[in-house]
This record gives sequence, C-alpha cells and structure tokens, in this order.
Amino acid sequence: MIENSPKIYVIQRQDGKFYNAKEKWFTSRLSLSSYTTARDNFESLTDQYLFSDCEVLQFTEEDWTTDMASLTTSTIIRLDSVRKALDEVRYILPTVSGLNKNLKNFLSKTSDHLKLVNPIFKDFVKLKENDTDDLKAVYDEFMIDLASLYFYDYQNVSYMIKAYKKDKGSINGICNKILKAK
Repeated sequence: MIENSPKIYVIQRQDGKFYNAKEKWFTSRLSLSSYTTARDNFESLTDQYLFSDCEVLQFTEEDWTTDMASLTTSTIIRLDSVRKALDEVRYILPTVSGLNKNLKNFLSKTSDHLKLVNPIFKDFVKLKENDTDDLKAVYDEFMIDLASLYFYDYQNVSYMIKAYKKDKGSINGICNKILKAK
C-alpha cells in the first residue's frame, strides 16, 4: 500500500456504480469512472436530477490503479484464452486460417502490450506462476461450459452469478448438493 497516495473523488450511485463523465454512463468499475482531485468539481453535479441518488466519494489513486490492474489482468486472461481457441480452430477450418492467424497475432500483440503496462500482472505471474496457469485453465473451462449452453439460458446463468456474488456459501452448497446427487 502506498502511503499518502493522492486522494481522488468520484461520483457513485446508490447501486454502487461509478459515473464516467466523458461517455455519460455509469460503470461498475472504479477505474472506468471519471475522477477529479477536488471534491468541489463534482459536488455541484449531485444537485442535478440525474445524480439525485449519487454522492461524491473519496478514494486514492492507489485504489484506482489497483482496480485498473485487476481489469487489465482479467482482459489479458480473456485475450490469451481467445488466442488459444483461435489456434485450435485454425487446424479445423483451413479456409479461414489466414483470418484466424491475423486475429491471433493481433490478440497476441494486444495481450503482450497490456502485460507491459500492467506491472501488477508481471508480479502476479512471478509470485504465482502455477496459480496463473490454473486460473487460465479454469477460465477456459468456464468459457467452454458457457459456450455449450443455449443463448436462452444465459439470463438464468446471469441470475445464478448474481446470487453467487450475494451469498457464495449458499450457492456453493446448492451446487455441491446437485453435483453429488448425479
């Protein structure tokens, strides 16, 4: 933790989402929100109807940077997963191999550039290389499981994920019970 990390101020709605002034939308990620170094810059906005259920909250630059690193790490894992999937598809669909190769190269370069600007990802890989590989494998398996569902089931899975976020223990218990019954 950085001592005396500079303070920043953001607008947060009652549902926990943060305001992005440039795009004029609310996001669930602190690092995708707009911030200012002076509380007064946002205080006057909370008087407007659009922001009636919002407040100006104080965070640190470290909070913002940590959230951005988390988002970037997640993006790197997803890019690497898609890159791997394209590599596997390349041999099955030779007619589009050139397209797959170009897309795979683009994703590789993008992932590599994100790794360069995200020092937390480098530290994470150094400290927990096996965990990183396990995490990528779990993500790949999750995406395969998700892709095996009908699109009509996605809403139900989304509900289950929301329930999991609210009460992990209960949802894990239900899942264990169902999986043991089979």
